[in-house]
Amino acid sequence: MRRKNIGKMIVLGILTPAAVVAAVVMFVYAVQEPPKQAASVISPAETISVPPQKQDPSNTVTVPIDSGAFSVSAWQLVLVNSESKMPDSFQPQITEAFGVEMDERIVDPYTALYTQALDDGISLWISSAYRSPEKQQELFEREIEQNLRQGLSEPEAEQKAETAVQRPYYSEHNTGLAIDFNGVTDDFKHDDAYEWLLDHAEEYGFVLRYPEGKEDITGIMYEPWHFRYVGPENAIRMNELDLCLEEYIEYLKLHPQEASELST
Repeated sequence: MRRKNIGKMIVLGILTPAAVVAAVVMFVYAVQEPPKQAASVISPAETISVPPQKQDPSNTVTVPIDSGAFSVSAWQLVLVNSESKMPDSFQPQITEAFGVEMDERIVDPYTALYTQALDDGISLWISSAYRSPEKQQELFEREIEQNLRQGLSEPEAEQKAETAVQRPYYSEHNTGLAIDFNGVTDDFKHDDAYEWLLDHAEEYGFVLRYPEGKEDITGIMYEPWHFRYVGPENAIRMNELDLCLEEYIEYLKLHPQEASELST
């Protein structure tokens, strides 16, 4: 997997038992009107919740850690996976764009990405973005039924289903921050559009959410078509460090000084 080398140097902070540092990661992306087109490793303990800019409670996502208190209050970094339910405090701001529904806060970043891709001769289209919890339940049950038809027992069918389709409120698609590209097929990894996204998506705040080799951490099979908005600064740093979102959040907990610098 290719990553664009950004030569940005970050000063890393070090947590010590004698000092507790609170850092808030907050990112704001300027928006425009889009064109029309048809597992946390550390167990919870003490937390601190810092209200984000504009005092919007839907933007507050608290990440607990073992010692000290560090709260990630950026909506871009909300962690949703098989072990992390979408927080009640996170309320997707859904709008329609490009023929699908997505969180309105990622419309302009995606528009910029899409426009640049076109300028570079790359064709992108959205196969799936926001899904309601009801739709997610329907897809999950359909996946179980398919596995049962293959001869798996019910527990096996359900377990296998969770590697491909998450339960309601445990899927990134319920956040409105995830986008599936160009037909949702494994062949997409051989497409020029996939290579372009690996090189340029970070510039617009998107990362490959379920990369190859990280399946044991994300709990999801490699999905070359699934990209997630985390904000440009986070996307660039995640790719530099070769971290998936689960790893990156743990990294920020251990390096609050860097988290603070990324938020400024």
